[in-house]
Amino acid sequence: MQFWVLVVGLLAFPALGQMPQRLLGRDVARYLDLTVEQVTRLVRIDTGWSSYRAERSLRARQLQDEIDAEARKSNADRAGLKQRNLELETICRHARERRAQVLHEARAVLNPGQVAKLAQLEQAFALMPIIESAQALNLMPNSLSGPPPGMPEGTVETQFTFTRGKPDALPGCPAMAQRIYPGVELNDSVKGAGTMKR
Repeated sequence: MQFWVLVVGLLAFPALGQMPQRLLGRDVARYLDLTVEQVTRLVRIDTGWSSYRAERSLRARQLQDEIDAEARKSNADRAGLKQRNLELETICRHARERRAQVLHEARAVLNPGQVAKLAQLEQAFALMPIIESAQALNLMPNSLSGPPPGMPEGTVETQFTFTRGKPDALPGCPAMAQRIYPGVELNDSVKGAGTMKR
């Protein structure tokens, strides 16, 4: 059944680029027991989000280029810079609101049992920093073996790992810099590691 869910999804969106990467594999469909209708709705939500994000990212880059060019001028138009920065902030605020709406819409596709399974995935995701630490201490392997995304078990096997990285910034939003909370000093020898002041 899960195989047909993905086949129907691929037929509904023949351009592979339109199929969101996270839905190419059968794993999430199998794990959440998604129906054909659910996959179709999730793909449509994601396609809408991707289009919105591409459009707003283009405008944000345009604005940032204009801001950079104007700021380099010796007689920079401060009012123009302020107006462009305000538009950039508005794009960012709307993108955050839209992202929250997309998450809400996508979750609304799921039934209560699927939402409970999704909560298990969220709990596992929250453990990733602990898993990374366990791997660093050689308590766990640093890779898994299995089929690549979208390939059924027993056809191809490869090794893969999950690494920490910064998420893509939303349109108009600056990439989040490292936030250091009051009472924490960074240890220069280890980037990102913090020690509490005593």
